[in-house]
Amino acid sequence: MTQWDHPFDIHYKAKAIRGWPKFFVEVWTADNEGRYSIGGYGIGIVPFSAGQHNLTIHCWRPKPQGFFRRLASQLLGVQPELTFKDIVMSSAERFGFECESTGTVEIECGVITKDFGVHGVNL
Repeated sequence: MTQWDHPFDIHYKAKAIRGWPKFFVEVWTADNEGRYSIGGYGIGIVPFSAGQHNLTIHCWRPKPQGFFRRLASQLLGVQPELTFKDIVMSSAERFGFECESTGTVEIECGVITKDFGVHGVNL
């Protein structure tokens, strides 16, 4: 377990619920030789309700296909990466995609909603 304690502040203005913001997480790992490989990808939706929230984002990465790629994955730490990261955003595009679970990322966030009713946004 690694803890990265870094605050962030995002201001998001919306007139509709469509396009609600999401957290895109990309975790990288380094081995003893200093080589970097993908640890996992994950998506978390920013909560709709105001207040403090704890989000758990489940991460995954593509599963190595074929004997030699699995062997390289185990011996050299070479993990397959996504060429197009848009696939992470849509679960429909991942249908039939072989992947493996790689852990979770926990995010503590505070949400403030203001003037949604004024703009006709109903949550």
